[in-house]
Amino acid sequence: MRAALDPLRVRDSSMKTPVTYDGLADWYDEHLAPFTALATEPICSLLGVAHGRVVDIGCGGGVHIPPLLARGWDVTGVDLSVDQLRVARARAGRDVSLVEADATALPFEDDEFDAAISAFTHTA
Repeated sequence: MRAALDPLRVRDSSMKTPVTYDGLADWYDEHLAPFTALATEPICSLLGVAHGRVVDIGCGGGVHIPPLLARGWDVTGVDLSVDQLRVARARAGRDVSLVEADATALPFEDDEFDAAISAFTHTA
């Protein structure tokens, strides 16, 4: 398994997107994680047992990450909010790469992942 990035890999400083969700991650986790978790089993069923690397675009607090790790996937979580990534790190531990990046400008090479998920991803 690839070593986790810590501190978080930082997005390009030229990006001007405001990070509306910073400061709200704990509220999101308390109020929306149970709803978000409803999608975890269907996601895991569709992906199946590990076949390599998966990127969770807009991972937020990382609700889907531990079950994917448990199925053997090498997971990279991406979110624009450092606050959301803080919650994801607490939930997922050190066995996951977390990257601060805008979903519209992902800092990865083509074909770097075997699968991608994005559940309940939205903007303010």
